[in-house]
Amino acid sequence: MKRHSLVALYLVTGIAAAASAAQPSTPVKYPRPPGSVAYYHGDHPVRPVYQQPLVPPEADEHGVTIVDDPMEEQVIADNYSEYTGEFACTSHDCARPWDMWVRGEYLTWWGEGTSLPALVTTATGSGSGILSDSDTQVLFGGHKVDNDQRDGGRFTLGAWLDEEHRMAIEASIFAVEDLSTGFEVQSQGEPLLSRPFFNVELQTEAVQIIAAPGVSTGGVFISTESEVHGAELLLRRRLDQCCDRRIDLLYGYRYAGLDESLLIRDELNSVDPNSNVPVGTVVGGFDSFQTFNQFHGGQLGLAIDVYRRRWTLGLAGKVGLGNMRQQVTIGGSTFVAVPEQETIEAAGGLLTQPSNLGGFVRDEFAVIPEGQLNLRYCLTQNVELSVGYTVIYYSDVVRPADQIDLRVDPRQITDPDNASAIPAFDFVGSEFWLQGINAGLEYKF
Repeated sequence: MKRHSLVALYLVTGIAAAASAAQPSTPVKYPRPPGSVAYYHGDHPVRPVYQQPLVPPEADEHGVTIVDDPMEEQVIADNYSEYTGEFACTSHDCARPWDMWVRGEYLTWWGEGTSLPALVTTATGSGSGILSDSDTQVLFGGHKVDNDQRDGGRFTLGAWLDEEHRMAIEASIFAVEDLSTGFEVQSQGEPLLSRPFFNVELQTEAVQIIAAPGVSTGGVFISTESEVHGAELLLRRRLDQCCDRRIDLLYGYRYAGLDESLLIRDELNSVDPNSNVPVGTVVGGFDSFQTFNQFHGGQLGLAIDVYRRRWTLGLAGKVGLGNMRQQVTIGGSTFVAVPEQETIEAAGGLLTQPSNLGGFVRDEFAVIPEGQLNLRYCLTQNVELSVGYTVIYYSDVVRPADQIDLRVDPRQITDPDNASAIPAFDFVGSEFWLQGINAGLEYKF
């Protein structure tokens, strides 16, 4: 996990010590109505719910009736209480008042891919790979990448802050697998390889030829990377509770990160003896687009748990509101190596020129809603299994391919004084989402 997630991890590990200090060392004694019975298993209350007995049993000196067998409690629940005229409330077999819990989840998620423009072309006929030509074929680009399955994990640590379990603190971090896409094509002149762009000086579609029969050999190498991670620190405050459900208010802090990159490299070798470029001359360059998105903000939501014996159906909805720091870094360079001469280097590649090179930062208001649906099963009184679905939406992010300006003024290299400042940079925002299933194991202590 990268440095962004490490900050959140330090925050999570600090909760255990603070929460332990807030918990009593003796079993929790809950206030009970006069004449009612608190059902215990050993030294621990089975649940903070009190029943009116069918026949008022004898109590010990503490006013507590000991039930050694947890299933004995269910026998009482299955019978109508003649004493109160109501059914006993025992719909959750595992609702013991634990002090802390830790949960690990395996994630199988998918994210929205990024759309690439046409970056490499060829021609089936006599054309040169210009996008408007009928015989042009796109070899790479014009589609989405990095939208495959992302496996990962989510780790959660929580603790109750009071004896009555009205308030809890919970922290979690998640990270999913980094995705990458690679493309490589090389040619000895056949097939044709070109990189398309729009020539501002001539106001027409154009290409930079990388490999062509009798002219040059060469190749194009493209790679993308995408990293997603996040963390949150929440307080849970009880709004409503009865024997078969609980509703909590969620509020706290949220962090989210999305870092991506796009790198395009090309290299050609001149083989034409009749060209002005000496045979053996190597020309190469690269264009680099990197984006970084960091969200910091407050979060508000609700969590609803519905109990039925050993099963719990949980539904949670949260909305994060805050600042999205967006950073774009554009880099590029070109080198020319003529045989027996010193190599020449210049700033800028094909789609990166002095007019759009550099680093750019802005802050945007963003909204990150999240929804979770989980089905949990109480395997033992300490262990709970879960399976569920999660969806997260980012309202405003910057992504590398969106920052590409396919317009190029070649005069920035040949005649800088008369060239226009194109390609230009302008922030282009877009949306992003994650969704998928999660399976977890929770231990309570």
